[in-house]
Amino acid sequence: MKLRRIAAWLCFVLAALIAAPFAVGFRSEGALAAIMFSVIGVLLFSPKWLNELTKKCRWVKTLLAVCCIFAVTVCWVVSAVMATAVVRGTSEEAKTLVVLGCQVKEGKPSEMLKRRLDAAVEYLGTHPECVVIVTGAQGSGEDMPEADVMYSYLIENGIAKERIFKESNAIRTSENIRFSAEIIKREELGNDVIIVTDAFHQYRAACFAKENGLFATPLSSGTPLFVFLIYWFREILAVLRMYILGY
Repeated sequence: MKLRRIAAWLCFVLAALIAAPFAVGFRSEGALAAIMFSVIGVLLFSPKWLNELTKKCRWVKTLLAVCCIFAVTVCWVVSAVMATAVVRGTSEEAKTLVVLGCQVKEGKPSEMLKRRLDAAVEYLGTHPECVVIVTGAQGSGEDMPEADVMYSYLIENGIAKERIFKESNAIRTSENIRFSAEIIKREELGNDVIIVTDAFHQYRAACFAKENGLFATPLSSGTPLFVFLIYWFREILAVLRMYILGY
């Protein structure tokens, strides 16, 4: 009973941690899925008084247990696969960086996008032979394309405009890579690329790069800890969607 109670509390704490960003207006389907499974975990490992309430529908609890075990297994497997893309080293052969866009606010990069751009600036500063592609369209609630904001930020931080290629039509990761691949082929930049994005995003980006004839290695920016779990769960769903729907 003590172990069950501890497990229930752990599930409750996990749900609370994942739900915390909602207090400041953050919304994500990944967070909702994670909270749902955490709540199911609380019910599965619930204390005796709640077990009494569910005694007459024990089959429901069994079904929930099976679903929860299946979901946890899938999450672990996909997480392990995602991690393989993160631990790969950055290729010194690659001369092209591709910075994947994300939310911009009032013409400025969000904290997550700023971290990606800062990682690119640092790398470009030590590799003057490299060029960079910034990719991202104008999303919902944004007043200008993400690529435009990224382009301006790089120039403000000392990157010569001659080293920057801008792609402002992509609205999802598959398009970020596909449209960037078109620029790479047009400019004859070679097939080796460095993808600059958050660690959780690297696996899916690498898969799309392979589909487009590119060999990608990662340059990962740090994800704010406040939202790391949410984005990781969301990316698990995105990877499953990629497997099933192809994008």
